[in-house]
Amino acid sequence: MNETYKKIIRTIVYILIILCIYHFLINIVFYEPMTSIIKTVKVGISTTVKNPHQLNDWIKYHLKIGFTKLYIVFDDENENYPIKKDPRVSIFKNNNQWKAEISKLQNMDMFINDTKEVMSRQITNFANVRKYAEEDGVEWLLHIDGDELFYPEDQQISTIFNQDNIDSITFQNYEMIPKRDNYDNCFIYGIDFKINPGIFNAYSNGKSAVRVKSSAEIAGVHGFNGDNNYRSSIGKILHYPSCNFDEYISKYKILGKFDDAWWNSVKIPFKFHTDSRDLITDCSRRELDGETNACENSVRDYYNKSNVYNRDIRSSDVKTIEFVKNQLI
Repeated sequence: MNETYKKIIRTIVYILIILCIYHFLINIVFYEPMTSIIKTVKVGISTTVKNPHQLNDWIKYHLKIGFTKLYIVFDDENENYPIKKDPRVSIFKNNNQWKAEISKLQNMDMFINDTKEVMSRQITNFANVRKYAEEDGVEWLLHIDGDELFYPEDQQISTIFNQDNIDSITFQNYEMIPKRDNYDNCFIYGIDFKINPGIFNAYSNGKSAVRVKSSAEIAGVHGFNGDNNYRSSIGKILHYPSCNFDEYISKYKILGKFDDAWWNSVKIPFKFHTDSRDLITDCSRRELDGETNACENSVRDYYNKSNVYNRDIRSSDVKTIEFVKNQLI
């Protein structure tokens, strides 16, 4: 073997040694201590749904980004949504067995006895799911709807929920704004969000998660009563309300002529919500009287002016977020 070949072999050996040392430093000295600091936190979601939008994508997304367990309660016990089976997903239905469990909840009489308010059922469903979450070893339980997704921004789920001495965490919400009225999958194509609460059509006070074993009790669909509550600057709730016209019409036909106040005491502050109720209740009545497509003809213009991205909405009030889309496609 001549001297040139010896030099080549020595060079290769040196390179391999350097690569091994680099691998050791990165994965043992630096990486392992960092990963040991961030403990794995088991985080679940509880939701109540009826005619949900792209529920399998809702499930796929949340499992993919790191949630441990999803608890889904179908408000209509007869709804048979084709959900892909997964041990990380528990399905409940609002049947007699579920209602019997609800009736045994403590400090819930106001909501248990209310048979017409959707939020009452969401609240009691969450309270009952919380027992299952504790049995499953879930440490934190987030309460959101089927038209809402959790957006972790640039953090891991375990990092966001690795909170000591905290009873509940509240996350700010953004509101999706469609650019047209016919999205078939809003979770994929709905990438523009209102970030200015002053122009939201729905709520702007966020949604919350509770430490399952804490003493904090659910105080409504947005938060919990606890001694130590925390508003997180990281993590957002992406809300997709009335994200396409057909589902918008269907939603308000199902809701019907609801009252102007929740629980006959809290005035509904969302004009879009009550205006949609009045318009669609009226056109539904006209359809029953034989006026074909009354809702299609009279409501679409209102929907497009009030809900779809238009010139009255400043670009500075809107943020484009493609994170969800990238997880699903």
